[in-house]
Amino acid sequence: SALDFGCGSSTLLAEMLTEQGIETTAYDPIYHPEVPYREGTYDLITSVEVFEHLHDPVVVFEMLTGLLNRHGILAVRTAFAPAAMQDYLDWYYRQDPTHVVFFSPKTFQVMCEDTGMTYLGDNGENIVLMGSSK
Repeated sequence: SALDFGCGSSTLLAEMLTEQGIETTAYDPIYHPEVPYREGTYDLITSVEVFEHLHDPVVVFEMLTGLLNRHGILAVRTAFAPAAMQDYLDWYYRQDPTHVVFFSPKTFQVMCEDTGMTYLGDNGENIVLMGSSK
């Protein structure tokens, strides 16, 4: 089972996963707020281009990890902030006023340590995978 958390107006990812035989719930607080996603637990939770919009990402992270089944996977996509100050200042992603917080792989490593999740890895650019060990 899977949850596409913050899917936006499109449920394309959920539809693609369902076509592969993975029962998938698509939730978005604006476009699909009626979906009772907290009533289930999931083997996979995806969150694509959502975390940079969250005013309290730690609370959401903890809530999502609480919805994972044993050995479940949380996959997050958000552009990682450049390390060099000038690169950060010139960064296109920072220019979007709806992007209120930025991340690095280390941010997710710390959140994993704080919640008992396992940091599985990242692609160095915009995707991180974390696993539940509960």
